[in-house]
Amino acid sequence: MKEFNTVEDIILENITVVDAAIENHLSNDISSDAIVYWGYNIGIIKGINIEDEQILIKILIDITVQNKEHQKLDITGQFTINAIFQVKSLIEYINKIDDDSIHEMDASLASILLSTAYSTARGIIYTRCLGTILGNVILPIVSVKQLLDISDNKLLKENTEI
Repeated sequence: MKEFNTVEDIILENITVVDAAIENHLSNDISSDAIVYWGYNIGIIKGINIEDEQILIKILIDITVQNKEHQKLDITGQFTINAIFQVKSLIEYINKIDDDSIHEMDASLASILLSTAYSTARGIIYTRCLGTILGNVILPIVSVKQLLDISDNKLLKENTEI
């Protein structure tokens, strides 16, 4: 496997908001100013289409909120955002590691794709939340190491629908 070092060989081909839901199950009116603490869970699913030289990074974000007294509120946000990247000469940057179509991707390439997909998702989610009960929510900056850990490092599943 070759080490990736040419950012110009990556194209962010498509971004799709697959799911975006903000739910407020509280019976009384509450403003976004009452929400001062929020929690989030990040999920990442990766797929590869070797023939088309594409990699899918699917970012899944769940948001929960608390008030000033640290009481959990029945307000949630769920977002799923797909980023499809075209990578020139992709085959040079991956290794097949078992018979179940699992591949390992070069760490530099994985870092670039994950950080780009997550930061793009952060911006989309921020924009989607403006003017809603989650209007004050800004997802944190997450290190590339954390993103690699969340996404099972550099592993890719072949034939994932892209």
